Amino acid sequence: MILRAMSVKQQQAPTALIFDFDGTIADTFSEALRLFNRLAPVYGYKQLLPDDLPRARNMTTKEFIRSYDIPRMKIPSLIREGRRIIGKRIIEIKPIAGMPEVLCALRPQVKILGIVTSNAKSNVEAFLAKENLEFFDFISSVSKLGGKSKNLKAVMKTFTLEANEVVYVGDEYRDLLAANKAGVGSVGVCWGFNKHHVLAKQQPDYLFQDPKELLQLISTSEDASVDHA
Repeated sequence: MILRAMSVKQQQAPTALIFDFDGTIADTFSEALRLFNRLAPVYGYKQLLPDDLPRARNMTTKEFIRSYDIPRMKIPSLIREGRRIIGKRIIEIKPIAGMPEVLCALRPQVKILGIVTSNAKSNVEAFLAKENLEFFDFISSVSKLGGKSKNLKAVMKTFTLEANEVVYVGDEYRDLLAANKAGVGSVGVCWGFNKHHVLAKQQPDYLFQDPKELLQLISTSEDASVDHA
C-alpha cells in the first residue's frame, strides 16, 4: 500500500534519486540498537530497552535525543565511534528485503543515483561491493547529525541540478527534515526506524510501505497517482 502525503512537490520522474543508507538500503536496525546500548555507559546516556522500542520509533530526532539524555556535544564523537564499530561488522549486515532488486531496476531509469548518509563512506562502499550494488554515482558522508541538508545542496551544485530535479529517500524524521531544508522532493520509507505518522509530520511527497513502491518514482505523476490513506 502507498501512503500519499498531503502536499506533492514532485510532479515528474527525478533526474537525481538520492538514498539514505542505514534503515533505507541496509538493514542495520539490530546492529545499531546493540551498538547504541553498548556505548550508553561510555557516553552517559540511557539505554534503549526492548519494551521502549515502539515509543522510541514514534519520536522525532530532537525528542529521541532529549528522552535518552544524549549529550549533544558528544554526538560527533558517538557517530565516529559508531562508524568504526559498524565497519568491523559490515559483512554481517543484510540489505532491506527487496531493495537490491529495486535499486537494479531504478539504475538504468535514473540519470543520477546517489547516497547521502551519516555512515562512513568506506562502510557503505564495502556493503555495496558485498551486495554487487556498485553502480551509484556518488556516496556523500555527513559528519554531523543534522548536516544532510548541506550535503544535498552540495550535490545539487556539483551536478548542476535544480531542487525540483532531486528526490531524497529516507527512513527517519531527520532525513525528511533535511530534504525540506534543501528544498528537494522527499520520500519517507516505513521499513526503517521511524513510524509512518512521524515521517508524515515533515509532509514528504510520498510515504512508501514496501521497496517495490519506489518504482513509482520513475513513472509519470499521472501513472503514479495513488489514493490518500
